[in-house]
Amino acid sequence: MNAAADRGLVLHVMPWRETSLIVEAFTREHGRLGMIAKGARRPRSALRGLLQPFQLLDLRWSGKSELRTLIAAEWVGGLAMLSGAAIMPGFYLNELMVRLLPREDPHPAVFDDVLATLGLLARQEAEGRGREMTEPILRRFECNLLRELGVAPNFERETASGAPVTGADFYQVSPQSGVVRLGPRAMESAQASSQAVDLIHGRTLLALARSQQSVEEAVHAFEDPEIAAESKRLLRALLGQHLGEDELHSRQVMRDLVRI
Repeated sequence: MNAAADRGLVLHVMPWRETSLIVEAFTREHGRLGMIAKGARRPRSALRGLLQPFQLLDLRWSGKSELRTLIAAEWVGGLAMLSGAAIMPGFYLNELMVRLLPREDPHPAVFDDVLATLGLLARQEAEGRGREMTEPILRRFECNLLRELGVAPNFERETASGAPVTGADFYQVSPQSGVVRLGPRAMESAQASSQAVDLIHGRTLLALARSQQSVEEAVHAFEDPEIAAESKRLLRALLGQHLGEDELHSRQVMRDLVRI
């Protein structure tokens, strides 16, 4: 029957036909998989309450087509449920997984990191620190995700020369050129043109490098509002190169909630 099994995190669920579901799951050793959970919407289905976003499950499936057939799912536990202000950042992480990770491309390090990040979001919300901690937690995850996918530059060194990044200088960063230090003339030219938005302080790049080490380092790195704003802008640009033109739904919802 070509059955396989792995631990997986439910990313997204959508109805399929009258009684079934299509489940997008991110598994540790098999990567992102699409599965059909037949009959999962029936009132007496054992899967009905299990197949929800943020659930960590032991999954068993069969088939080799693009959509596998889910055979069984068992709740693992150990992952705190998200609540309050942590819910939308959680959906943002899930949407990044769906949009950026090709199916059947394993990334065990990303799997472990997303579980750790969801746990951090849940814990900080329970301690009443959700809003102040969310941005550093997300920046750290975005950095590590880009690095794991092989598309993040070394924030501590210029790409072409290998020279160390210095906090006092300005840089431009792109997936094509990496980290490029701007001399005085180039900086003046960029400031006078539409490229001014691309100018990044060296201290911001060094803060991003530190943020990859731990959430404590991330919180400390982004205490400076200017560094926090530049980091968010840069990481959003780097992610945007791979997300395409369609905006993340969760990002739009978070913006709408801020305006309410």
